[in-house]
Amino acid sequence: MVESDDYEFLVALDGHDVQAFSIVKRFSDADGCLLEYMAVERPLRGRGVGGRLFRAACTTPAIVTRHVLLEVESEGEEGLERTVRARRKAFYRALGCREVSGLAYLMPSVAVSRPPPMNVLIYRATLPPVIEKPRLRRWLECIYSEVYQAPADDPRIASMLGPLPDRITLL
Repeated sequence: MVESDDYEFLVALDGHDVQAFSIVKRFSDADGCLLEYMAVERPLRGRGVGGRLFRAACTTPAIVTRHVLLEVESEGEEGLERTVRARRKAFYRALGCREVSGLAYLMPSVAVSRPPPMNVLIYRATLPPVIEKPRLRRWLECIYSEVYQAPADDPRIASMLGPLPDRITLL
């Protein structure tokens, strides 16, 4: 990733200690990108570090004109994990991210275990209330092919998009 021109890394340091970091993958042939990972040291959570890092990542010159997509675990069943997942989604929503309504996102497997149920959120400083299905299709193709090295025509993409209308609401 570090050697690729398609990735943007930001690191928050305290001296030589990493406090937080983000990794964003710019799609090579689309107007989007994927926030692949963002982390903040546990003692610093809830102090605004994550929000500042997210805003900085989304306003770098290479990212600011793109739609930033995020893969976020859906809330799922009741319990502690549901609370953590709901808090994570609320964090991103408070920063202006909106969820792709009705998309049952199927994240490609990166391990032996099956990925949990996921949602896709989108951020851009000025975000329309709806997106067109072909644009979402292209973003999903880029995620599959450029991030997970899966075929861009993976049948899971068609199955995710099949039930959606041509104009998809962002919640």
